[in-house]
Amino acid sequence: MILFGRQKIDHLVNEKEAAKLLKSDRLWVSDYHAISDHPEEVRLIDISSIARKLTFNGGVKRLPLDYSGKNLQTMRLLTPDATKLLNDLWAKRHEQPKVIW
Repeated sequence: MILFGRQKIDHLVNEKEAAKLLKSDRLWVSDYHAISDHPEEVRLIDISSIARKLTFNGGVKRLPLDYSGKNLQTMRLLTPDATKLLNDLWAKRHEQPKVIW
């Protein structure tokens, strides 16, 4: 599992509002668009070693043993503990080699 970066989401809006905020109609079809006023760098970090430690608020508390990208197609809210795990890993991003496809 790859973390592409970290973004503080300032606006969680529908497609029409996203087009207005971004001053562009070149958007993909989606119920939600998450927009950051101050985007951070993109950095690909392998988080496979901690993926099953991530916990979520709501119905699904943890990823299943055989998780895949399909398990994350629904918007989820991380718990504070899971957020700390990812923030700690993000803080060390320059100590890790860049993942390149």
